Order: sequence, then C-alpha cells, then structure tokens
Amino acid sequence: MKLGNFVNIIAELQNLNFIAVVIATVAIYVLGFAWYHWSIFGKAWANSLGITKEQADNTEGLGGAFVASLVSGLLGSRLITRI
Repeated sequence: MKLGNFVNIIAELQNLNFIAVVIATVAIYVLGFAWYHWSIFGKAWANSLGITKEQADNTEGLGGAFVASLVSGLLGSRLITRI
C-alpha cells in the first residue's frame, strides 16, 4: 500500500458522519435483539433451528457481533460516499 493511498483513506474517514455510523450500528443491534429475543421472534427462530431456549440464550459472542456491526457501518458509509 502506498503512503498516498493511506492518506486518502484517513481523509475519507475524517469526512464520515460518525453519528450516522453509530446510529446504524445501534439500529442493526436492536433489530438483531428483536429477531433473537425469545418473546418476539426468538421462539420461531429457535424452533426452525431445532434448538432449546437454553441453547438460544447463549449470549457468547455478542461483543463480536457489535464490533462486526460497527465495521459494516463504517464500510457501508465509505461505499456510499464513493458512489
């Protein structure tokens, strides 16, 4: 990677609307909560996978899911600014 390309990436990151990225990240996380929460869609989700409530309640990896949502928000916003 050339230094000029790195400087361009830094300049693009400075022009991002970070509030919009954070809002998108939180929105994705809230939608995921609704999808997997037992009293909303979680029971249907668990039944379709054939897993029990105890297996569905395993919250290991939620931090990684939040980071993945944040990274996807950043990449999506960079893609939109290039279009």
